Parts: sequence; C-alpha cells; structure tokens
Amino acid sequence: MREHAGAMYRVAVAIVRDSSLAEDVVQEAIIRAWDHMDTFRGEGPIQGWLLRITHNAAVSMLRRSREDPWDPQRIPEQAVGGPERQLIARSDLEAAFAGLKSLDELSLSILALRVGVEMP
Repeated sequence: MREHAGAMYRVAVAIVRDSSLAEDVVQEAIIRAWDHMDTFRGEGPIQGWLLRITHNAAVSMLRRSREDPWDPQRIPEQAVGGPERQLIARSDLEAAFAGLKSLDELSLSILALRVGVEMP
C-alpha cells in the first residue's frame, strides 16, 4: 500500500479538491482495500485496483459532504494584477469550474487520473 499511496492521494485530491479530505479518502480506501484484499483477482496491476477503490471512496466522500467542491468562492484570492485583471481571472476561474462541474463522473475520473497520476 505504501508504494501506491502517492498515486492514491493524487487521484483523491484531484477528485475532492481538498488536501485534508483527500487524506481521509486515502485512509478510507486503504481500509476498504485491506478489508477486501481477498477479492483482488490479480488479473491486472494492483495499482489499478487500488486507484479504483480510491476513486469510489472519493466520489462517496463528495456525495456525503453535501458541499460544492467546485465553488470558486472557496479559493483564496491571489494578487494577479489590477482590479480589471482580478475580475478577468475570477471570471476565467468560474468558467473553468463550471466546465469541470458539467463533466459526468466517468469523464471527471479520466481527467483526474490523467492529471493527478500523470497517466498517458
């Protein structure tokens, strides 16, 4: 599990968008994997199995949290220039989050794996 914890964390943080929640997700995923180790059939790499468990745990966490993890208002302001530039940056950020929010679960998972784990 230690060997794959980093990849599990990257998938979790890519989905839940919060480092503390991602740590909880990984912990939950490790417990689930340990409890269900006898169901691993060995037909593929164990990392894929663990990442799927992590993905499912992250989605479950989001469903339970009832918070909108894509809320742009939760992102701290950063100095990006004058007021006009900040307004444009905020608008761009909101548009990006709206696009991510519109993705179905499969597409979001693919994106999370591609970006979070740097898979080809």
